[in-house]
Amino acid sequence: MNKLKNGIKLLALTCCLSGSLSSCDNRDDEFNPVPLSYYTDEILNFQPISAQFDEENQLKADFTPSSLNAVTYEITFGDVPNETPTVITAGETVTHIFPGNGSYTVTYKAISVSGNTAEVSTEVSVGLLAPLEFKFDDATGTFKFGDDTTFDVVDNPFMSGENQEDTKVGEFKKAAATFQGFGYEVKDANDVNQPIIDFKGSNKVVTAKVYSTVAVPVSLIFQVGTNNERGVEGTAEHTGSGWELLTFDYNEAKLEFVSANDPDNGKVTVAEAVYQKFVMIINGPSDAAGTFYIDDIIQEGLN
Repeated sequence: MNKLKNGIKLLALTCCLSGSLSSCDNRDDEFNPVPLSYYTDEILNFQPISAQFDEENQLKADFTPSSLNAVTYEITFGDVPNETPTVITAGETVTHIFPGNGSYTVTYKAISVSGNTAEVSTEVSVGLLAPLEFKFDDATGTFKFGDDTTFDVVDNPFMSGENQEDTKVGEFKKAAATFQGFGYEVKDANDVNQPIIDFKGSNKVVTAKVYSTVAVPVSLIFQVGTNNERGVEGTAEHTGSGWELLTFDYNEAKLEFVSANDPDNGKVTVAEAVYQKFVMIINGPSDAAGTFYIDDIIQEGLN
């Protein structure tokens, strides 16, 4: 009898500890688990690939991957077969030099601390800005300005001095007046991807072969900056000895003449833009009428 009583007391005590005697008997109570919080490091907010190209070397670019929860990145640049990925940690920048002009598939693979991964790829267009190398053998788009002027492409009539090659040259005939000249535009002057000269780097010297039998100043002006920059003008003196190689230095260029009321006309500056058009003016004294020849307008050091 005492054992039975003690068993009943033990059962009651156990039920009381869990809530109540009645709850111990209710087997239909639902199980309500306590919600548990958990951590995930899924790769989020993966940013598009952006290449920051070097101004002086358009084959060289910096890449900085960015996403949430990534601790490392594996990067392939798509320019060699069986490429071994370049591995960097989050927040780092990697610099890559592409082998040449073209379109390359760059891929980022982001990896989290627990091994979650995500990838993003894009086509990156790589191309050197074409240096100025204007020869009249295949010249198109030339124009002239000034009263009583003509401009034609002809065979080199005087193979001597600085131009002894049997090639095509520009023939510019001018009257006895100043500010007469000719120029050249790219095929599509509205396409900023077709610049003809790049002055953003360190190469700011241009040479040109000019034929003249009289001493005359020659101006070479670059216009139509791809970001609406003002044109710049370089000047060289021709001695009148026939074919001469003239040098135009745009480390000390003058701002292009705009109007007589512009206080910046003639201001010396350093050219820092990419241009799509050039104009050559053979100023000369009033008696410098005649025929002049031009050839090989080249950005020095890039050919």
